[in-house]
Amino acid sequence: MDTSPFNKLSAELRNEIYELALSFEEPILITKTSHSRLESSVKQPTALLQTCRQIRAETTKMFYANNVFRFADSTPVDHTKVSDAWVVFSRFFGSIGLDSSNTIKHVCVEIRYEIGRPRIICGEAWDHIKSQIHDFRRIARVGNFESFELILGIEYDGDGIREGKRKTHELDLLGDLRWRTK
Repeated sequence: MDTSPFNKLSAELRNEIYELALSFEEPILITKTSHSRLESSVKQPTALLQTCRQIRAETTKMFYANNVFRFADSTPVDHTKVSDAWVVFSRFFGSIGLDSSNTIKHVCVEIRYEIGRPRIICGEAWDHIKSQIHDFRRIARVGNFESFELILGIEYDGDGIREGKRKTHELDLLGDLRWRTK
């Protein structure tokens, strides 16, 4: 890149260009595919980082520090019908390495639970939910985050009779502990 016209720009101007190219208004959603691979809502979000070593060195921390990463697993892992956001979260952090993991400042995690009728939560599902909450609270306390939102979303049939009417109640487990209904 030494001979590139882009490299002749001042570092400040290059950083402004990088910030425009690598900062997203909406959170970057990280999910698990049916083949247990991770998928991002932003296609090729790190393509610029892969162009050369110098650009990678100049931009990697900026990309991870300037964006909100939202972790969700929309597919329940077993009969408890509880999504496993912990698997998505830990795979992502493991795949980007310790240096990049330490630069992430903003995280949102969604744990989803589907039930047929409101107010009936099986014990095994509740144990799975509590386990994830415990793990995420621990990470939120020891991590270097500026914001860490942990949401438990409980979905059920709205009136228990009509199909297709679903309600979602969300609880911010690290914030104000108030339910939001969607």
